[in-house]
Amino acid sequence: MLRFVGRSVGALVLTSVLAHGAVAQGNLPRAASIATNPQGSLFYSVGSAFAKVLSGALPTNVNVRPFTGPTLFIPMLHGGELAFGLNNLVDAHMYYNGTKPWPQFEGVRLVTPVFRLYSTMIVPGNSDIKSIA
Repeated sequence: MLRFVGRSVGALVLTSVLAHGAVAQGNLPRAASIATNPQGSLFYSVGSAFAKVLSGALPTNVNVRPFTGPTLFIPMLHGGELAFGLNNLVDAHMYYNGTKPWPQFEGVRLVTPVFRLYSTMIVPGNSDIKSIA
């Protein structure tokens, strides 16, 4: 857990440092949005943290825009309607390369990995399912 927190804080610090470089160049909009999954999701929480850090470090008001999923916000990101989006690497690889069911979106790029996302399949405690092997 400590490693996760350290990496997350590191990503926020890096974002802040990079943002200060952009301020020096004078290339920032007055407002920007970070696309995330719905409120209550992990990506929404992470996006909120990034928005808070960026808004405090920049003369840009950064807010979170929750979507039901990346199928809605990736085309908007590709079209320049959004500044940032949080998504998993599997989907990112698929839409960048145009792997079905995604069309190809070469107009997006990875800025930084944020954290490893381990996931698992779970069942109710009284289930007869013990393994999927």
